[in-house]
Amino acid sequence: MPRSYRKAFRGSIAAFILLSAVTGAGWMRGVDMLVLRASQAPASALLDAISEAFSLAGGIFVTVALTGALVTVLYVRGRRALASRLAAAFVAASVIEVALKLYLPVPPLPLQYLRAGPEDLIVSLPNPYPSGHMMRCVFLAGAVASLWPSRPVRTAAVMLVVAMAATRVYLGVHWASDVVGGALLGAAALAWALGRYSRGSGADSRIQHKERVR
Repeated sequence: MPRSYRKAFRGSIAAFILLSAVTGAGWMRGVDMLVLRASQAPASALLDAISEAFSLAGGIFVTVALTGALVTVLYVRGRRALASRLAAAFVAASVIEVALKLYLPVPPLPLQYLRAGPEDLIVSLPNPYPSGHMMRCVFLAGAVASLWPSRPVRTAAVMLVVAMAATRVYLGVHWASDVVGGALLGAAALAWALGRYSRGSGADSRIQHKERVR
């Protein structure tokens, strides 16, 4: 298990670094524009409303609250090492996200493609890469699906991630490369936290084993 998490972390972080370099060099612009135009071809008021709902759900205030709740639940249930690592991974990924949005030269999308309302742009940073909504969605959905594995939970997690990815591009607030970059960053952060947890304290490991036996 730890080896699989290490592989997931290394693969995700390597892909993230490569995509960041390619995107910063401007080599994804043509593909990004094609995906953006295709995603907005079926534009409608209904899709706007659905996309805005996903945007609010993935916002910084909601996701920080959900992460705090997840960490608190794990801490109260005695899984303190895991709670600490998830919190640390979430903070580290958020710092990387903000740093890249400040310094990686990726131009924002043209305003004529913007379908989002002003509430989606509360936190305005100069560059859109990577998508924070996508990073947080992958991190949280992946954490829940990994810690409480079941077919319904995993299916819901996958559907949520796919919907979040589609709506970020549809709303015209992120390029497709921003979305992929956010997903890779979230996956790397989660793989690091779970991999460290798998190799972590015996107390956490015993608690995890008992919960699986039940």
